[in-house]
Amino acid sequence: MKALRIYVIPVMILAVLFLGTLAAYKYYNAVRPLTRTSTEYLDTVCTVTIYDDKDSSLMDGAFAMLANYDRQFGMDRDGGDVWRINHANGAATVVDPDTYTLIDKAIAYSAISGGKFDITIGAVSSLWDFTGGSAALPDPDKLAAALALVGWQRVQLNPADHSVTVGPGMMLDLGAIAKGFIADQIASYLQAGGVHSAIVDLGGNIYVIGDKAGKPFSVGVRQPFTSPARAALTLDVTQKSVVTSASDQRYFYLNGQLYHHILDPATGYPADSGLQSVTIVSDSSTDGDALSTICFLLGEDGARALLSTEQFSGIGAVFIRDGGSVSTYGVDGYVQQETTK
Repeated sequence: MKALRIYVIPVMILAVLFLGTLAAYKYYNAVRPLTRTSTEYLDTVCTVTIYDDKDSSLMDGAFAMLANYDRQFGMDRDGGDVWRINHANGAATVVDPDTYTLIDKAIAYSAISGGKFDITIGAVSSLWDFTGGSAALPDPDKLAAALALVGWQRVQLNPADHSVTVGPGMMLDLGAIAKGFIADQIASYLQAGGVHSAIVDLGGNIYVIGDKAGKPFSVGVRQPFTSPARAALTLDVTQKSVVTSASDQRYFYLNGQLYHHILDPATGYPADSGLQSVTIVSDSSTDGDALSTICFLLGEDGARALLSTEQFSGIGAVFIRDGGSVSTYGVDGYVQQETTK
C-alpha cells in the first residue's frame, strides 16, 4: 500500500489574504479596521472585519451569534438543535425558528437539485474522516446501510410549532448550507447596527458589506491544489456574497487516489464531476453556499443549465475544472484579472 497523505487547506493571512479555497483581499488604503478572528466555531477560521465603526459591542454580538449558531447547527454539538433531531429516534423535535428556517431552505434546495443536495446525508458523512489523520474508506456494509437512510423527502416539517422529524437512524448534516446562512444573519445584524463597510468571512464563505473607501472589495478565487496559494482570478464586488466549494478544502490521498469531502448522496463517495471548485457570486450567502455544492455535484454543464433558469437570474459562477482551467458564468462585470487560462 502506498503511503497516504491527508490535507486540510489552512487559512493563510498575508498581504493578500487567501481564505479556504477562495478569498483574497487587496486593501486599497491604510484604513485600520476593527477585526476579530476565532477558530472556536464551525470547525474553521471565522473572521469579522468592520471598516467604518469601532463599536466593539457590535463585534461581541457577532461572535455571540457565531457561538449560538455553532451549537444549534453542529451535528456533534450535544444538546443543540441538529444533535437533538438526530438523536430523537423518530420523534418530533421543536427547534429554534432560525434552525427551522434553515432546514426548510435546505429542503427546498434538495428538491431544486433533484436530490443532489441532501441534508440527510449525515449518516454517510459521519463514516468519512477527512481531518483526523488516519485516511480510510468507509466499510462497504456500513456505507450501504447509511445510504438507505438518505432521503430528504422523509424530513417532516411542522410550521405550527417549528418541529422537525426524521426517521430513526437518519441524520441531518447542515454543513453545505449553514455557514452561508450564518454569514447572512451576521451581515444583517451588522447593517442593522449601522455598519456600511465590512467583511464577514466564515472559512471561505465571504459576505462583503458595502464597499471600502468608495472602491469594491477584491476577492480572489483561489486556484485549487496550489502551494503557495495563488488566485485563478479576482472579483471586484460590493454588497455580495462569494462562496466556494472545492475538492481541496478537506481531502486525503489513498493509494494515489484523491478522496474529498463533497459527497454524492447517490453513492456515498466523493463526487466525480470534472470540477475542482465552484465559486458562486450572489446577494444571499445561504443561496451561494447551497448552490456552490449543488453546482459542484452537477458538473459544469448541469450547473450552467440550473443557473440559466429564471429562479437564479443574477447569480454568477466561476468553475475550475480538473486540470486547472477556468470558466465563468455571469461574472464578467466582476472579474478584475485572470491569471489562469
